[in-house]
Amino acid sequence: MAVVSQSTVQQWENGRNVPSLENLEKIARLKGMLVEDFIAYLYGRSHGPTQENILARLEVMQLEELSQVLYLIGDRIALPDRVIVDKGEGQDHRGVGRTLR
Repeated sequence: MAVVSQSTVQQWENGRNVPSLENLEKIARLKGMLVEDFIAYLYGRSHGPTQENILARLEVMQLEELSQVLYLIGDRIALPDRVIVDKGEGQDHRGVGRTLR
């Protein structure tokens, strides 16, 4: 973790100084962002997420954050409890066709 003095941060906030690229990268990583996205965010030029950006963000996420993302994905793709699936011949438990042997 980067150690930065309070006066340095105040200089950044007041526009008297700017963080180095190395510090920007560290700050972006702490926020789970790519440095490019973080800089765009700072200048109010955030753009919508792309598949490439999402994958890159996942790579820099802390394990706890990644766990939360996986939990949300699981909720989103899970079958609702009230769906009744016909387990007819030639289908598995999800109702997806399968080859009989």
